[in-house]
Amino acid sequence: MITVIRNAISKELAGFIASEFSMLNNIVSTLEPNSDAFNHPSIGDNTFSWYSPVCFEVLMEYIKPIVEEVEGDHLYSTYSYGRIYWNGGELKKHTDRSSSEISVSCCLKKDMDWSLNFEGGETVELNVGDICIFPGSVIPHWRDKYYGREYVGAFLQYVRSTGNRSHLKWDTRPCLGAPYHTTNQVVQGEYK
Repeated sequence: MITVIRNAISKELAGFIASEFSMLNNIVSTLEPNSDAFNHPSIGDNTFSWYSPVCFEVLMEYIKPIVEEVEGDHLYSTYSYGRIYWNGGELKKHTDRSSSEISVSCCLKKDMDWSLNFEGGETVELNVGDICIFPGSVIPHWRDKYYGREYVGAFLQYVRSTGNRSHLKWDTRPCLGAPYHTTNQVVQGEYK
């Protein structure tokens, strides 16, 4: 099931988090100007990506009650992911890994409409502060090329606390906010 919640967070909060994430991009590009270590090749060009930025880990916890209400279940947070797309950037068609039993896409900043597409023909347009909740590890999803200047998105992942993926709490890290290399090897090998 795909559910959109309008104005899940305020535009002011979205703008604050987008600015913080943009600052992280500036820091990384200043300190590691020739590194593409933060961009996963399956995502596409003209993007900046970061696993579990603290500002998004906090956002994941902040909106969890909303997601739990929609899902009708208690959830464990697994991981967050941040991405900035620039002109020509795209999100290639994919499904998320097991730690993404319940995925949330949150629009933090945009300068043009840019739909999230799902296999089966459904498309969702998110405005700043809106979230889309869906089973990311089940439904293939993607975004076509972006022709605006900049889009900032947060991707927040959960598993059911009583389900068969509950062992993936915090993406097997020792705590939220910990870097990706602290996950166990089974989870790392599954990365997409």
